[in-house]
Amino acid sequence: MRNQKRHIALLAAAIMILTIVPAITAETAVAAEKESKLARVKLVNHAVGNRSIKNSWKKVKGAKGYEIYRATKLKGKYQKVKTINRAKTVSWTNRNLKQEKGYYYKVRAYRITDGEKEYGKFSSVQWAVPTNYPNWSYSISRKSKKTKTIKLTITNKSKFRMTFAKDGIYFKNSLAAKRWDTMTGEQKVNSSNADLQAKGIYPTSMNKKYTVKPGKSITLKYKTQKAVKYQKGGYVESTFRYHKKDYGTRHSYKHGEEFWVYQ
Repeated sequence: MRNQKRHIALLAAAIMILTIVPAITAETAVAAEKESKLARVKLVNHAVGNRSIKNSWKKVKGAKGYEIYRATKLKGKYQKVKTINRAKTVSWTNRNLKQEKGYYYKVRAYRITDGEKEYGKFSSVQWAVPTNYPNWSYSISRKSKKTKTIKLTITNKSKFRMTFAKDGIYFKNSLAAKRWDTMTGEQKVNSSNADLQAKGIYPTSMNKKYTVKPGKSITLKYKTQKAVKYQKGGYVESTFRYHKKDYGTRHSYKHGEEFWVYQ
């Protein structure tokens, strides 16, 4: 299994947003229960500014249009915020949103049969935050094993591209990360791999740097010189460039994530 964490940059205090939707008639309610064999929508989204989120999906064969629902909590009340009546339209940008607030979306396709709407199943829920800061979700394995390759999957929820440097570090546990943080720059440079590994610190490298476009995902494969005992309490440290600034991150299945800006 993989664990999906959410990162929301500078999330503001919660503010309820009321969305006005048309009243549902009895006829519509009956039709809403009628599911067709339309495929499930595959939804992705990301910020396109500090007050806008773009939702995109692949065209569903046989669909007449799409309905978009939104909530401000993952398990909150979803309200219909947009109906798209053209099958060829496969994106919609939600504007005038609250800055730095999390929004959750799901989309379903529909078609008209004998004058009634038939619906496909809802997409999986996708979240995003209207912001100009870097924002992403990640997944990392929870399974302990001995390996030379540590995988970290990043989904870019931001407005701009994220470009990850090829070099990184794997820390065996929190103690190893603290040891690294207390070392001077000279100590870090002059320490041999054997010395670092004795402290639970393992330099890693990819074959090149990787760029993740907004709304896209990529699995980064960090390789160590020797096999390490990967465990869910360990950390993967990475650096990436975003909109002319450099950032550092640490991701852990057990401990979550942290990030910082390099000055």
